[in-house]
Amino acid sequence: MATLNKYPLKVTVLIICMTAAASSTFAQESRIFANPPDSAAPIVLLRPEKSSDAPFTTLRVHDLSNLQLSVTNWGVFGRGGSPNPKTGLAIPGAHFPAGFLFEHIHRGSIWIGAVVGSPAGNDTLVSTGLDAKLVMAELLPESYAAGGDFIERSDNPTSPNYDPEATSPQEFICTYTDTITNRSYVNYDWETMRPHRPLGIKVRQVSNVWPYEYAEDFVIIQYWITNIYSRPLQSVYVGFMVYPSVRHIMNRKRMVGAENITGFLNTVRTITGHDFADTVMTAWWADADGDPYHRTSWDEYSVLSVMGLRILGIGRNAADRDRGPLKHSYNWWSGPWGPQRKPGDKSIDGGYGIPLGDPQRYRYLSNGEIDYDQHLTNQEEMEEAGWREAPDVVADGGGRVTNHADGSVIELLLSAGPFELAPGDSIPIGLAIVGGDLFHRNPRNGRNLPKRPYEWYKNLDFSDLNRNIQWAARIYDNPGVDTDGDGYRGRYFTANCQDTLICYDEYCFEWNDTIICLNDYCLETESCDTIFYAGDGIPDLKGPTAPPSPRITIRTAPNTIRISWDGREIEHVFDPFIQREDFEGYNVYGGIGDNPVKATLMASWDLVNFDRYRFVPAARPSPWVLDGPPLTLEQIAIQQDPIVDPFAYDDKMFPYEDEDGNLFYFRPHGGNRGNEYLDGGIITANPIQYLRTDSLWDENNQTWKRFGHYECTITNLLASQSYYVAVTAFDAGIAAGGIESLESPIQANMQLAYPTYSPEYVEEQRLKVSVYPNPYKIDAGYRQRGYEDPNREGFKERVRRIHFVNLPPKATIKIFSLDGDLIRELHHPSSRFSDTPSHTAWDLITRNTQAVVSGIYLYTVESDWGTQIGKIVIIK
Repeated sequence: MATLNKYPLKVTVLIICMTAAASSTFAQESRIFANPPDSAAPIVLLRPEKSSDAPFTTLRVHDLSNLQLSVTNWGVFGRGGSPNPKTGLAIPGAHFPAGFLFEHIHRGSIWIGAVVGSPAGNDTLVSTGLDAKLVMAELLPESYAAGGDFIERSDNPTSPNYDPEATSPQEFICTYTDTITNRSYVNYDWETMRPHRPLGIKVRQVSNVWPYEYAEDFVIIQYWITNIYSRPLQSVYVGFMVYPSVRHIMNRKRMVGAENITGFLNTVRTITGHDFADTVMTAWWADADGDPYHRTSWDEYSVLSVMGLRILGIGRNAADRDRGPLKHSYNWWSGPWGPQRKPGDKSIDGGYGIPLGDPQRYRYLSNGEIDYDQHLTNQEEMEEAGWREAPDVVADGGGRVTNHADGSVIELLLSAGPFELAPGDSIPIGLAIVGGDLFHRNPRNGRNLPKRPYEWYKNLDFSDLNRNIQWAARIYDNPGVDTDGDGYRGRYFTANCQDTLICYDEYCFEWNDTIICLNDYCLETESCDTIFYAGDGIPDLKGPTAPPSPRITIRTAPNTIRISWDGREIEHVFDPFIQREDFEGYNVYGGIGDNPVKATLMASWDLVNFDRYRFVPAARPSPWVLDGPPLTLEQIAIQQDPIVDPFAYDDKMFPYEDEDGNLFYFRPHGGNRGNEYLDGGIITANPIQYLRTDSLWDENNQTWKRFGHYECTITNLLASQSYYVAVTAFDAGIAAGGIESLESPIQANMQLAYPTYSPEYVEEQRLKVSVYPNPYKIDAGYRQRGYEDPNREGFKERVRRIHFVNLPPKATIKIFSLDGDLIRELHHPSSRFSDTPSHTAWDLITRNTQAVVSGIYLYTVESDWGTQIGKIVIIK
């Protein structure tokens, strides 16, 4: 796989704020997209020309979902290895799946190209956040921040970044412009032998992730592109250039062999469950063989996943739509070579690969060419289809000889257009960066390249990627939703069509309980199910959502953590995607350390409700069809007359029949775990207890809404060990859409707890200080039992611990020998030894940095509450 150091890239990171000045020279026109939301009137930014006017550059990391991606405020994404300004750690270059250190993107960037008028005639200009210059030693962007730092928002009411205008649990917003000409910050165009010519655009970038099962594998970025100069931009194309780097970042053993490989998906089978194709126009890339161990088996370094790029939509105005559908282009190149149509019309200068210079970049953006998949390089069918033959081997950008059919160091560009931007106009662009798991199935499949490309392709599994790229499109633009209220709900197909005979009442009569219609006065028609597969073209950025995480309160006692919360903000949240409330229950998680991947499910509580299935003989694949959302016992009692016991009709072989002759049976929905539940035939008390019911007045619906108060008690914990606990809320899922129950993220309210008395309780009761283990025995196995060395540094003297609990909020602990010599003085709280306001520890090291010996020691605890005295025994 490709290494990061083969092509040393240098990005100059500079810091400043840019100034702005209003312009009154815009010729405003009536357009559908006059301005992006939350934006001021269009402005022209001043161009800094001095070195002191350096642009401000920063980045953020989406770390809440299964695809962890960095985004910047200069048009670059997936900039792996750069420091995170919040943590100082290296940021992920598109890690997927999260937690496994599999990288997929080294760097990627938005490209925007347009035809611009000038006194000397039209010119083609392109703005890039990252240029296609793998062989160049220095990289400078052309777009820089115009609005300061990122804005962070969340639609989770319990998040510190909560904003009712947010569209996801983690949303980053930034603004940047292409207006700078100072060569200290932008590249000189050596292909056209001229300085950079700004396009004069402002980009408002909004990136979103959703930590839900159906949406956790992609990031959606919406770009609002605004023409902030007084000249029109014609034949505008937008593209996204990616430099893949598919590898395990800790793998130093397998950096040679199969490399990255790319391809294109035009259509895939729809996820609606019908036999139709969904047009996706998606570029994909992966490691060519998954990086197996000795090319025979998978191991922890094998990258089995794939990543894709899909342009979700371009909000063209009415004049643009008259041109017809958008023209998509997909181009890839490896070093100095890339696929070329005969006689070679992609490159202006007759070159074969990297698009350098504005005219060449614009040609790639707008050529409408869909390159063949890389594994088909030099196949006879490609040449017969009009493609030029590629060299069998060619020196790539790093000077290494590569066969392009079996993977190499590559770059790719996915683009679409055209559209127009008059001065002041704005257009929304939607992009999805999508991961797909288990793409590689056969560790020996790499041996099929380059000679057996079709056999290699048959061994790939696109199913997870296909599902995710379709879900990304549905969230970006909800199918069947008329967002702007103009009556258009999107594209659809019909299914399950049946011939139906409609009769006029006055020409019908009843005979033997059957309605008979006279043929001359009957209307034969066809009734069908309408299945929407695309929206109305207006971005929604909405999907099925989990309930928000509750606000939790933690109380502790020795060996016990007690968590309490209520459902006032949780249990009546309306899900706009399914147009109903769908709260189902709560999960409690706990673990040592704050990594949610390692958190353990401690307890679960959910509503006692049931799925009702109705018998429909013509239904496929099963005649038993789910009859709506789950029903509680109260809802069943209201709907069924006479009242039906769902426990008595839980088998489809023995259904019940209603008064209209419909057959039904019930199945429990979820675990049906209340305060008590059956577990293996035994009645079990739930650690989560529903304590009482409360209610709030809903002003909008003019009704009282009930919610519960809950408490969960976790016992048998180590008093010397810190624990992280969290409570999540989950919904009922959408069985008809194939969506399992959605759960709020564990990270949202994860808190540290120490199973000792809380500081408030210690103060209220004025508890006496306690010390453990006492006596301290060197051979008691405290490390294995979790009392000491929590970070597993090794059994050294300095990881031993004697714990002081029930401490006042502020105290001084002094340890003496029996002779009265001061052995050690501890100040509580301590940044090193205090985990909570009522606990600290001693590492059995003297004030002279020596390990203590066996013996009896005295201690004092001095505070505003007075002085306490005690004794410690150490047996070595």
